[in-house]
Amino acid sequence: QLYHHYQSVFNFDAHSLSIAPFLQQPTIFQHSQLLQTVIMNNIKVTQWHTLHINEAIASFAQERIFLDEQVRFSSDIAVYNELFTLQIVQGSLSFNRLLQAFRFVLNKHKILRTSLMFDNDNSSLKQCITDIHKTFTISMNQTFENDNELRDIIYQTTTNPNLFDLSTGRVFHAEILRYQTSSNENNNNE
Repeated sequence: QLYHHYQSVFNFDAHSLSIAPFLQQPTIFQHSQLLQTVIMNNIKVTQWHTLHINEAIASFAQERIFLDEQVRFSSDIAVYNELFTLQIVQGSLSFNRLLQAFRFVLNKHKILRTSLMFDNDNSSLKQCITDIHKTFTISMNQTFENDNELRDIIYQTTTNPNLFDLSTGRVFHAEILRYQTSSNENNNNE
């Protein structure tokens, strides 16, 4: 009865550990040592290992996005652009740390650097993980003087179809906009 209780609690079968060792070693301490070996063996058996696969057939959702871009929508339209704007109200921002943080995120989340390519040999769409995170940069070339200019820049960014390119895996874009108080103040940017 105790053996069956061990099987249900520690999730092992008679092939992994038979009842004989439990009968030969009757103390609870000896039972715990036997169960410890079963637990360690189960961890080694069920432990996941990365396969280092960088190319595979595209998912249904990826196929739909690819086909939408190729057939349904014009290349002049930014259909899937999503914009998130953040404003620094107080303090400063380290450009290098921000860049490093973005590169870490891109490295960790492979979907943010996955390209889609049509394979003519077997007529299928493939997804490939790129190393674009290693060369990712943040644009810093735009300034604005008032809220209207800021709204125009945000609108242009939202509707720009050239920021993203599924064929190269460029699906993430970051840009820093600077508020310029006036051109008469020696171009000091805040």
